[in-house]
Amino acid sequence: MTTLVWPKGYTVKGDSKSFEVLDASKNVVARSGSPLAVGGGGADSFQDTWTERDCAKGRLWMVGAIGTG
Repeated sequence: MTTLVWPKGYTVKGDSKSFEVLDASKNVVARSGSPLAVGGGGADSFQDTWTERDCAKGRLWMVGAIGTG
């Protein structure tokens, strides 16, 4: 399993079956059931300043560029 680490200000609303990811301006950038392409890179560890650290499972992926697949 890989945990996506979203940029600061991004939020998720919904649950594990149906959700949307919103950017800092509250625009929907991703939603469940829709293709998504993300750029970024791996991270070695979760930083103490990051929120929702308890959600991290497995490898970490720092989300950079976001687009539709």
